Amino acid sequence: MQAPWTSANRFRVSQSQSLVVTGTVNMQLSSLLAAASVSSAARAQAASLKPRANYLDWKTFKGDGVNLGGWLIQEPFIDTEWWSANCGVEVVDEGTCCANLGDQCGPVFEKRYSTWFTTADIDVLASGGLKVLRIPTTYQAWIDLPGSELYHGQQLARLQ
Repeated sequence: MQAPWTSANRFRVSQSQSLVVTGTVNMQLSSLLAAASVSSAARAQAASLKPRANYLDWKTFKGDGVNLGGWLIQEPFIDTEWWSANCGVEVVDEGTCCANLGDQCGPVFEKRYSTWFTTADIDVLASGGLKVLRIPTTYQAWIDLPGSELYHGQQLARLQ
């Protein structure tokens, strides 16, 4: 049986007004899952992200949207001021940033997740006519891979 979060399964989360937040998990995680210890809570959370009966038909749907890179994935070129202050100017990836932050990685990243983009921002985008948000994530948002330097925290909870 294939895990519900592999092979480009889609999920949909409605936030506010008429805006629909959508995303596609477009990676094969089977090799990672074989090596990872995935908690039952993480499995339950991922299983809850199944396609809904009223899911949009992407063949006919037309909508304006925006990419939210830099919210649940931290990269040095998205917000250079935040990156320099928290990760340093020489650090080029999230894993190294987290390794350097040590025990402070979780609190620093969770503060970023909760303040950089909020439901109030979704309301502003929706009032401007945007219908779709693309929210990039990486595998650490979906599973906790032992030994990985990447942060596995509350990324999925932010999509609820």
